[in-house]
Amino acid sequence: MQIKTLSSKEAPQQSSQEVLHGIWQPEGQEGLHLWMETASPSENLTSSQKNANYHPYALDHPQLQQRITTDLLPSNEERLQQLLLSLPTDLTTQLPCSSWESPSSSSSVSLAHWHIPSFHIPKDEIIVFLMLLGKKNYTYKLGSSLSYWHTLGLFVLELIEKGAFYPTMELSRTSDSYKARWKPLFTDVYTTYLDELSLHMPPVCRSFVVQEYSASFLSNHFIQEILDTFIKKHPGPLASFVDTLSSSDPLQEPLRRWLTQLLGYDNELHHTFLPSRDHATNSFATELLRQVTLCETNPTQERTPVITEEKKQFKLLFKLEYPETAAHSWKLSFFLQATDDPSLLLSAESLWNNDSSGTEYPSSLILNAYEDPQDRLLQELLKASRIVGRLTYSLEQKLPSPLVLSTAEAYEFLQHEAPLLCTEGFTLQLPYWWHKPRKKLRSRVHIKRPSLTGTIGSDALLDYDWQVSLGEHVLSEQEFKELTALKEPLVNIRGEWITIDRKELSSALALFQQKRASSLSLTEALRLAWEKEDTLTGFPLESVTTEQWLTDLIQHLQDPQQIAPLITPSSFKGQLRPYQERGLAWLSYLKDSSFGACLADDMGLGKTIQIIALLLHQKNSSRPTGPHLLICPLSVLGNWQHELARFAPSLTFMVHHSPDRPSKDAFKRKALAYDLVITTYAISLRDHEELLSLEWESIILDEAQHIKNGSSKQTRVIKTLRSRSRIALTGTPLENRLGELWSLMDFLNKGYLGTEESFHKKFTLPIERYNNQERASALKSLVNPFILRRVKTDTTVINDLPEKIETKELCHLTKEQASLYQSVLDTMLYTIEQAEGIQRRGLILSTLMKLKQICNHPAQFMRDNSSLENRSGKIIRLEELLDEVVAKKEKSLIFTQFATMGELLHKHLSTKYQEKVPFLYGGTTQKERDALVQRFQDPKGPPLFVLSLKAGGIGLNLTEANHVFHFDRWWNPAVENQATDRAFRIGQKNIVHVHKFICTGTLEERIDRLIEQKKQLTDLIITGGEHWITELSTQELKDLFSLTP
Repeated sequence: MQIKTLSSKEAPQQSSQEVLHGIWQPEGQEGLHLWMETASPSENLTSSQKNANYHPYALDHPQLQQRITTDLLPSNEERLQQLLLSLPTDLTTQLPCSSWESPSSSSSVSLAHWHIPSFHIPKDEIIVFLMLLGKKNYTYKLGSSLSYWHTLGLFVLELIEKGAFYPTMELSRTSDSYKARWKPLFTDVYTTYLDELSLHMPPVCRSFVVQEYSASFLSNHFIQEILDTFIKKHPGPLASFVDTLSSSDPLQEPLRRWLTQLLGYDNELHHTFLPSRDHATNSFATELLRQVTLCETNPTQERTPVITEEKKQFKLLFKLEYPETAAHSWKLSFFLQATDDPSLLLSAESLWNNDSSGTEYPSSLILNAYEDPQDRLLQELLKASRIVGRLTYSLEQKLPSPLVLSTAEAYEFLQHEAPLLCTEGFTLQLPYWWHKPRKKLRSRVHIKRPSLTGTIGSDALLDYDWQVSLGEHVLSEQEFKELTALKEPLVNIRGEWITIDRKELSSALALFQQKRASSLSLTEALRLAWEKEDTLTGFPLESVTTEQWLTDLIQHLQDPQQIAPLITPSSFKGQLRPYQERGLAWLSYLKDSSFGACLADDMGLGKTIQIIALLLHQKNSSRPTGPHLLICPLSVLGNWQHELARFAPSLTFMVHHSPDRPSKDAFKRKALAYDLVITTYAISLRDHEELLSLEWESIILDEAQHIKNGSSKQTRVIKTLRSRSRIALTGTPLENRLGELWSLMDFLNKGYLGTEESFHKKFTLPIERYNNQERASALKSLVNPFILRRVKTDTTVINDLPEKIETKELCHLTKEQASLYQSVLDTMLYTIEQAEGIQRRGLILSTLMKLKQICNHPAQFMRDNSSLENRSGKIIRLEELLDEVVAKKEKSLIFTQFATMGELLHKHLSTKYQEKVPFLYGGTTQKERDALVQRFQDPKGPPLFVLSLKAGGIGLNLTEANHVFHFDRWWNPAVENQATDRAFRIGQKNIVHVHKFICTGTLEERIDRLIEQKKQLTDLIITGGEHWITELSTQELKDLFSLTP
């Protein structure tokens, strides 16, 4: 047979991002439900809708009705419905249904339950609607589900056209009566076609949550309902025959009512249905069903009963009923269930007594239409007894009777025997709560102020009370003892049956019996409130409640906007911006609360002056303070001196750095005379004893990423210094690994994130290796209260900073470069086949360095001081761009990670533009650095400035430049951004253009791809470095390094 389907190519639709789906609902609000999906999730869902799992890709009711009524149907708000569907998703994101269009894709897609706004089409309008799909033009795409129902609609029309249908009757499931029906007459050809069609039903057609339907059932149900409704709506000449029947003849009355229903005249008049207990109706039904049986039999074969011996007409259903209390027994009943009508259930008692009064079917119909039910029941019980041995007792009785079970036997059945029965094809009705997740012990903690009053700091000990609950029930110590004594995993707690873990019970009872002291530190209390993990009891934390003072503290730490503003000290010679005033208030609040704070504002947002304002505020406070200690890199030492003199001339400070700096007691006496002592990281390591001799009012670390390595000697030494509070300044609190964040937080609030080992196990491994978003979110909630980060691109922070435009400058290798690149690569690939271990890793890293140098320029790789002109794609492109910049009298910064390449650029560009181009690198002294910066910042100074990435990437203010060139790429985007921020910072008046050079087809292009991937990761999941490359296989190295067109 040939039925034309509505393919995607033939459908009169336009290219769109919206897809219209159709769901056939066989029960309840019967009919076709339409819903529409978009390509991107909605951003307008309310919090209540999100909590109720509204699907973010589904159009809401107003949008859905507007789309449909514009093209296909009249508007009707009464038809707006809600569906609960099981649709594709993954661990972190809802997926569009386009990922689930074919049956073969359903096994590889994870599903979740979603509320879907829908538009309902009743049965009598569906055929007309489906036919419109093939003729109308509309602005959205048809989903595979609607195409499927369209094909079935054409199939129904063919059945009607060829007269392949017949009248019958069936028992109504909603009342004690028969109902007249038109049913399709399937030939072998039709049956084969429908079976094949059902195999290709799109999974979205079967996405119901409440009831699972097979594809075959949905297809047959759709065809039967649409065919019956269509014929009743268009009865044809049969209508005139009804009038010839006598309404007064009781023998003709069933026939007249049956025909009346077949013609669709009384679908709304339920009182005219044929009552099944009427004798004339039953006789008429018996004869009609006999004729129907003959009609359904293939006329070319010998007429045998429709139901053959080979077909299973009944299957065995087990029903486990639970008692209300533990003092009573459980009951395991069994029934025969008709395979073609699951609502027909027959108990052993009804079968042996020949009583079907509890069913919708007369006994005669059951005996005539079904196989021997008594024999089937005994056969199925015998089969099931191989799994449930206790059933042999029932088989030995004259009348098979239900089993009475103890709680232990019921648990054995639920846990072990029921799953085996399912695999053997038996049906089970188990208690509703059995399939719910097991209720676990959870703790509830209430934190309160200690009985001893006084100042409460981060190390203060607080009192707390705790309870342990199971489900909704808070259990006492006596109840735990009773449950433990039962020694059964299935228990009844206050009328509710719950499965329990005996190990958890024992742990809870042990906690009660220990009666341990109930106190914890303030930092532990905060971690408990934010992390939602109970380290006190070892159980999952259900709730944390606190007294109001602690609630206020938590709210202030979580939302700095709630912290009362501070007036900028009058001795501060300048004007703080609003966000800087908020930063000052936040720093002061955390310091007064004895918490360490990390000010992580973007480079250029003025972290330095916020600290200066804080120092002045502390100096002006009524409480006397000792000196503060500032540790910073040598590169920014001069900047601190300059900013202190400019903004806080009343603040006294000493620089502890010169060769003749004081030591031992002389240092202590001198330091106590100043408000602030400034030193460098290098000196803090050498003069550890001197710095340790004082308890500082606060220790401030500038560019705090210097202590990111928790195991380094410098970090360990700095963490031993004593202070009342600690502050860290950094634009990159996390550069490469989460261990860096632990080291920073361990300096600020020691012990807050636990030991380094426990942190690695709890956060680093799950986040960095497995991208665990739940762990990342938990970590973020823990550290966010102590890290204040604002970015320049946020207009709510600063709205007068010009735009930053980033461009990737794609450069091609010259022939010389390509030849050198391939030669180095071939040598490496050949050599590593014979190398292993440290030798292999060293060879790979050295090759990586050589390839980067070749991409820059052959002269850098060969170290021959040869000319740079016209030998490198990067140099050629750089000169093209610089010519334009210089012609416009604008200024540029040129960053490279190689000091040798910086030297080459310095010489080449000085010659080309006939002006000495300054060059700053690691060997530049502090005095020379300051002079170079001052010279470049002079409007009449040189237009170009070459800098090494590490030496010039931090601590410099170079706002005269409005072009930044990254001549080669670094693995970590944060390092590149730091360098860019030398120009893109407060004080910049022009648009900043950032140019990033990439040699196409080379390793640099792969590096760029990795950098882009890093930018897409959460701020807490950043991995980096080059050492992972050394672990790649030879083939993977070849793929990473090889030249591509």
